[in-house]
Amino acid sequence: MSAIIQKYLKTTAWLLLAVSLGACSTTRHVERGQLLLKKEPAFKGNKALSSGEMLLAVDHRPNSRWLLPKVPLYVYNTGRTLEKWWYRDLPPLGPEDPPPGGIRSGLRWMMYRFGEPPVLIDEDLIARDTASLRAFAFANGYFFPEIHYEIDTLNGILGPKKKGTITYTVQEGHAWRIRDVSLVAFDSTVARVFKFKEAYRKQESLLRKGDLYNQNTFYAERIRAMNAIRNAGYFTFTADMIQFSIDTALDVNRTPPGQVPPKHKFLDIEIQLTQTPYSYFIREIVMNLKAHDRPQGEDRPMIRLRSAELTPEDRDRLGIDIAQLDTGVNITFMVDSSLLHRVNYNFLAQRVSQTEGLGFNLAYATRTYNRLQELSMIQLLLVNYQLHPPIANSRAEMTIVMDVQMAEQYQLKAGGETFSRDITSTNLPGIGANFVFRNKNTFRKSELFELSAIGNVGLYASDNGGSPFQSVYYELGANASVNFQQLLFERGITRMNKRLRDTKRFSYQTSWSNRVRTESREEYRRSTIGTELTYSWTDVFLASTKDKMRGIGRFTPFALSFISIPTSSIDSAFGERLLQLPPAIQRDYQNRFSTRSQWVYTWQNYGSVRSHPTFWTQYSLEVGGNLPHFLDRIAGISAVDSSYTDNTFLNRFFYGQYVKGALEGRMSVPLGKVSTFVMRGLIGAATPYNKTPAVPQESRFYAGGTSSMRGWQSNTLGPGTSNLSDFQGNSTVISSLIAPGGELVLEVNAEYRLDLGTYIEVAAFTDAGNVWFTPGTSRRLNIPSANLTRDNLRLGWDAGAGIRFDFSFLIMRVDIAQQLYAPDITSGWVLSRDRTLYPARRWQFNLGIGYPF
Repeated sequence: MSAIIQKYLKTTAWLLLAVSLGACSTTRHVERGQLLLKKEPAFKGNKALSSGEMLLAVDHRPNSRWLLPKVPLYVYNTGRTLEKWWYRDLPPLGPEDPPPGGIRSGLRWMMYRFGEPPVLIDEDLIARDTASLRAFAFANGYFFPEIHYEIDTLNGILGPKKKGTITYTVQEGHAWRIRDVSLVAFDSTVARVFKFKEAYRKQESLLRKGDLYNQNTFYAERIRAMNAIRNAGYFTFTADMIQFSIDTALDVNRTPPGQVPPKHKFLDIEIQLTQTPYSYFIREIVMNLKAHDRPQGEDRPMIRLRSAELTPEDRDRLGIDIAQLDTGVNITFMVDSSLLHRVNYNFLAQRVSQTEGLGFNLAYATRTYNRLQELSMIQLLLVNYQLHPPIANSRAEMTIVMDVQMAEQYQLKAGGETFSRDITSTNLPGIGANFVFRNKNTFRKSELFELSAIGNVGLYASDNGGSPFQSVYYELGANASVNFQQLLFERGITRMNKRLRDTKRFSYQTSWSNRVRTESREEYRRSTIGTELTYSWTDVFLASTKDKMRGIGRFTPFALSFISIPTSSIDSAFGERLLQLPPAIQRDYQNRFSTRSQWVYTWQNYGSVRSHPTFWTQYSLEVGGNLPHFLDRIAGISAVDSSYTDNTFLNRFFYGQYVKGALEGRMSVPLGKVSTFVMRGLIGAATPYNKTPAVPQESRFYAGGTSSMRGWQSNTLGPGTSNLSDFQGNSTVISSLIAPGGELVLEVNAEYRLDLGTYIEVAAFTDAGNVWFTPGTSRRLNIPSANLTRDNLRLGWDAGAGIRFDFSFLIMRVDIAQQLYAPDITSGWVLSRDRTLYPARRWQFNLGIGYPF
C-alpha cells in the first residue's frame, strides 16, 4: 500500500513540475493577434518633463514582479494550465465569476488573487493614457503638448514572440510662467476688503512671479490661504471661496515676424476671494465637565465656575481655592457636582490656546483639541461653535463649548503578554501575565499612577545542549510609575532649551517610574531594583500638518539601578565558564551599580499605510556611570572605600563610565496596493572612559535575534570576527548566555512584504551587520579579533523568508533565515562547497510578535 502511495505522490510531483515548467513561457495563454506588454512604456523627445514622472500618469503597465520578473504571471499561467487539463470541457473561469467550489476555487484564487493575468497591449487604454499625459503636461505648465505613440512588435529567431512595447513621443512645446499675481476681494465695504486681503497674507503665497505654472501649486495655495484666513478669525471661510483666473492673452506673448519664439510664455493670475464672511471674535469659552457615569440627558446639578464671578463666600461654600481656580482664568466651567473637587481648573485652562475677546484662530483651536484629548482623565471630547452674527454695528462673535466626558478614575486590568529578553539562547518569545491598577487623575491634573505586577515564563536551551525547550526561564517583577502631563521643575528644563517655553506648540509629559525585578535561570539568578525620571515632549505643530510629521523628544536626567547576581545562585558549571572570561566581561555577572543620562529625539511620519513613503528617524546620546563615580570619590575621601580607580563602589558594586551615541532610521515604500518594501539602518558607537575597562553590559550594542540579524541567535553575532569560544577559553561546552556584544555597531535590514489575504502576509528579507569593540577595550580584553580593524571589518549576512498573521490587535510572525556570510568563519561564505569550513547548521528559526521594524 505504501508503495502505491509513494508512486502516486511521485507521479503527482512530476506532473506539477512539468506543468510549472510549461507555464514558464510568459505568452503561453496569449491568443493569436494579441500582444503581451513586455516592459514599461518608454518616452522619447521629452526635454523638460521627467520620464519617471510621466510613467506615474500611465495606467497601462506590464505585469508586476515580486523580486523576480513576471512571477505573478507565471503563477497565473500555472493555474490556467492546470484548469485546462482538469476541466477541459468547461469554459475558463473569469475573475468576477462566483467561486465554483472544490479544487477549481483554489485554482481561481491562484490565478486572480495570488497570480495576475497577462497584460495585453490595448489601444483603447493607450488612448486613455495619451489623454492622461496631455493632462499631466498641462498641469505642469505645458499647455499645448504633442504626444504620439508607437507599438513595436518583437520578433525572435523563430518569428513573432507575441510581445510588444509602447513608446510615447512627447514634445512639450512652450512652458508658461507666472508674470504677475493679483488679489481681488468682493465686498461693498472698503475696510472689510482691506482686512480680508490682509488675512490672506499674499506675501506668503506659493504662487510666485517667474515660477512655472503648476496645478499642484494652486491646490496647495488654496489650502494655505484657507488656513491663514481662518486663523485670522474668519471661521466660516472655506476653500471653495477662493477662485483663480488665468489670463494668457498678453502682448508679451506675441512674437514679431522674423524672430525666434521665446522659450517661455507668460500669464497673469488673479486670485479672487468670492465671498467676504464675518470675522468672528470669541465671546466666551465654556467647558462642560461631565462624570463618566452620567447618563445621557440626566438632570444632575451642574455648577457654574468662573473665577471673576466667585466671591470669597462662594469659594468657601464650594471649597474652590486659588490653587484650584485662580483669578486669572477667564474660562467658564460647568461642572458635574460629583467632579467638583477632582479637577484642577487652572491646569485645564492652561491647555486652552484660545483667548476670550480675541479673534478665532484655527491653528490654536486644533492645538487645544489635541492637548485636551491626550489627557488620561478625559474619555470623550466634543467641541461646538455657537455663532452670533453681528447686530447693527456690533461685531460677529462665537461661543466655544467643549463637552468633556471624564474617564473613570480607577481602572484594574489583567491580561496576557509576550516578551523577548536581550540575552536568550533561542529566538523564541516567552509568555506571561500582568495585573495593572491605574489612577487616571491622582493629583487632579490628569496624572496617571500605575502599579503593575508581571510574571513571565520562557523556554531556552541550557548550556548542556539538547532541545531548546529543555530549560525554563521565569521572571517576576513589579513596577510603580506616575506620568505627569506637564514638565516638573519646568524652569530648569526650559532654561536648557528655550524653544520648550512655547506651551502652545509643545505637549509635555514627565514620567517617574520605579521597578523591582527578579529573573531566574538554571545557570544564575539576577535581581534588579531601579528608578528613572524622564521628560518627553511632542511637537503639536508638526503633528497637525497634512503629512502627520511628529517630532518627539525625550530627556532622562537620571536612571539608576542596582543589579545583583548572588554567588550562591550561580551554577557550578556555569561559574567555571565565567572564570574563562576576561575580567572586564566577568563584571557583567557580578553586582553592579548602573546609572545613565540620556537624550533621544525621534522625527517621523512612519505608519502602516501604503499610500505614500514614510520614514522614522531616531537620534540618541547617552552618558553613564558619573553618579557612582562621584559617590565613589566621596567614599574614598572618607576612607570608606579603598580606591576610586577600581570602578567599584563600596568595594561591592561595579560601575562603568561611558558615552554612547546612535542613529537609527527606517523607511517604508509602497510598491502597490498589497506590497511594501521596508528598510532599517543602525549605526552607533560607545566608549568607556576614566579607567573603565569596557562599556557595561546593559549599554552595549548587540546583533542577532528576531528583530536584528535573524540568521543568528539573540545577541550571538560578533564582536568582529570572533565568536563565543574566543571569550570562554577552553570550555568544552560554550554558553550561549554569555554574549559579549560590542561598543560599535553597523546594521542594515531590508524586507519585502506581500499580502496574500485579509490576515496573511509573506515576506522575503535580508540582514547585514556586526558589532565590534573599540581598540582600547579589545586590547584590555586581549582579543584582537573583536577590534574594528580593516581585517575585522566583516559584516554578517543572512537572508530568509517568513509569514505573518495580522489580526490588527496582534501580529504573529514566523521567520526562517539562512546565514550566507559569517565573520567568524575563515572563508566567510557559509554555503561553500568545502563543508569542513563551517558547521552543519547555520540557519535560524524565529518566532516573533509584531513587525521586526
